[in-house]
Amino acid sequence: MNEKKITASEFERQRALNLDALLEQTRVMQPTLIDDNFTKVVVNRLPVNVKRGKASSTMFDFVGLILGLVAAFLFFDSAAFIQNAISIIPASLTLTIANITVAITALFAFAWAGWWTAEKAIN
Repeated sequence: MNEKKITASEFERQRALNLDALLEQTRVMQPTLIDDNFTKVVVNRLPVNVKRGKASSTMFDFVGLILGLVAAFLFFDSAAFIQNAISIIPASLTLTIANITVAITALFAFAWAGWWTAEKAIN
C-alpha cells in the first residue's frame, strides 16, 4: 500500500497531458476534424439544389398567422388598440398622384428586395 501523494499542480499537469492525448487520438481517428477540413466536409455534404417551399409549408405559415392573430385578439385589449390605430389616421387624408406613386414604388422596392434576398440565400 505504497500510495503516492501528488500535488495539485502535478494533478493538473497529468490531466492536461491526458486531454492532449485524447485530442491527438481524436485527430488521428477523425481526420476531418483537423483545421478547416471539418467545415469543408460539412459544406460539401450540403445539397446543391435547395428545394423551395411547398404549398403545405405556406399553409402552415398561414395557419400560424391566424392562430397568432386570434391569440392577440383574445389576450390584448382590442378596443383600445383599435381606438389608438384610428387616432393615428389624420382627419383629412389627401391622396395625390405623387403619394400613390411613392407608395407603389416603395412597395415594389420592398418586394424586389425580399425576392432578391431570398434568391441570394438559395444560391
